[in-house]
Formats: sequence, structure tokens, C-alpha cells
Amino acid sequence: TLFRSPQQWIGSSVMLAFDSATRPAREILQCSSMSDAARVHIFDWGRSELNTVAAHERLEDCVKDERRKYWGYYCGGVARLLFNCLRLYLLRFWHEKRTVYCSVWDRDILTADDFIGGCALQPEEQGGQKTLSDL
Repeated sequence: TLFRSPQQWIGSSVMLAFDSATRPAREILQCSSMSDAARVHIFDWGRSELNTVAAHERLEDCVKDERRKYWGYYCGGVARLLFNCLRLYLLRFWHEKRTVYCSVWDRDILTADDFIGGCALQPEEQGGQKTLSDL
């Protein structure tokens, strides 16, 4: 973990800003620098302090317990923020799969791979196994 001792970040805020109107283009998502895709800011450090292991060891037990409690709240809140962002993304951009595409390739060592064929299959609710000869 990045922090080896509980932190006291009471009152600080996390802001996440992203464009949720449309899904970013694949070229943007594959780019090594996605600084424009989302922005995260931690601000309002009012009663917060950066705690070190040495400073934490010098604290009284009741203060250590308090730090652990509030650090747990903070980490839980950040985890909940991540969950809600992922949930928003999935609800906006995830589409039910209507077909499954299978392709067969001849993999070669010295020459380019050859495409042999492919087919689109409709998912079936009853499940079960099938072999290619059944199709």
C-alpha cells in the first residue's frame, strides 16, 4: 500500500470530473496519456495531515484507534466513488451481447496468419455444450 499508517484526512474532498455524454473514441482510450479523459482532485485539507509510520507509533492508542477508524471511512468513501463511477459507465455504455463471433485462423511461424473462416452465433438461454459439427 502507498500509506503504511492510517491517515487523518477528515474534511478533505475528492472530485472526479469526466465527460459522461458519449463514450470516448477508441483512439483516446488507447493513448498512453489520457489526461483529458478524467480528472481527479483531492482538496479542502482543513483538518487533514499526512502521517508517517514514525509519527503514528508515537501516538497514544486511543488516537491510533481514531485514525484507523477515520482512515477506514475515507478509504471506504473512495471505494464507493469508484464503484459508482464504474456503475455509471456500465449503465451508459454496456450493451447486451446479441451475437458471439467465432473465427478460425491458421497460425504460421514464417508467413502471415491465414483467416480460414468465421460465423456469428446467437446466444441461447438454455445453455449446454455444442461442438462445431452441431452448428
